[in-house]
Amino acid sequence: MQNPTLVVLTDRNDLDDQLFGQFQRCAGILGQTPVQAGGREHLRELLNRASGGVVFTTIHKFMPEKGEAMPELSARQNIVVIADEAHRSQYGFGGKVNEKTGEMSYGFASNLRDALPNASFIGFIGTPIEKADANTRAVFGDYSTTGRAAVRGVGLIVSSQTMRLCLPMAAGPSASPARRPCWRVIGK
Repeated sequence: MQNPTLVVLTDRNDLDDQLFGQFQRCAGILGQTPVQAGGREHLRELLNRASGGVVFTTIHKFMPEKGEAMPELSARQNIVVIADEAHRSQYGFGGKVNEKTGEMSYGFASNLRDALPNASFIGFIGTPIEKADANTRAVFGDYSTTGRAAVRGVGLIVSSQTMRLCLPMAAGPSASPARRPCWRVIGK
């Protein structure tokens, strides 16, 4: 994927702020500073790059203007959307007609894929849903996990067990890669 851009997508501002804060504290490990999109145009600007970046946003930025189709925000293929609480917001491929106005509207899943047509999607779910109009497997494909993640387009293994994770230790910006402390272990 040649240094993909990660788009961390939530369904609530408070959750967006919480996750953004956690990732911000890990900027040294990430090797870059995450950015929180302020609006749809800001999100388009953040995605208007060749690669890299960690962008936080809410699903509500993927709602078109009244009477308009959802515009494409980026045609890049190296964007990975990580949707938290995907079981709440990642449905609605089929259109619905408003009986009073006659206007057609689509759900967030359709709008998101119109905005980022070549992106890959990972959905973290609390409760998979299997209904005619809201089906987690139909949106993300088969579950490839023993935990709670649904994945389409990107390989991911999530385990409900604690696992060892080795990360480079923080060492000030002046430390050369060869002089940085080696590793620390998180988990068991």
